[in-house]
Amino acid sequence: MKMIKKIMLCAVVVAFASCEKLEDFTGDISSGGNDSEGTIFENKSALEPLVAVQSQFNFVKAYSLISSTDVLEDDFRLVGAQDGAGFLRDGDGYIYVVNAEDDYAISRIHLDRNLNPTGGEWLLNSGVEDYARQCSGVFKK
Repeated sequence: MKMIKKIMLCAVVVAFASCEKLEDFTGDISSGGNDSEGTIFENKSALEPLVAVQSQFNFVKAYSLISSTDVLEDDFRLVGAQDGAGFLRDGDGYIYVVNAEDDYAISRIHLDRNLNPTGGEWLLNSGVEDYARQCSGVFKK
């Protein structure tokens, strides 16, 4: 009986701690979250996601991160057909490195902790001699 009480106590502690961590991602304002930052689980782009979710995945929700219709705070605009990408942690935020296939370019987009795009720049563009980038967005020497 004592073992069951200990297990139940541990389960309650874990559940309580997990809920606090979940609020960090869902943006619960009552726990000190900033309403203007939003949450991770929402569209970041004005354009709705261009994906069809099959009926067997009815529990999955798609969100858009950035599209060619969006202009970021620093006037960066993502153009072209994006096909290869990398996602990196950068301090309290993230960096999204993406290949623009038809523009022979690679961009770096900065995201805050809730995946809101905050700025971007072109790492490599079509003016580079010998088109020194490959389809996966990697550089070659």
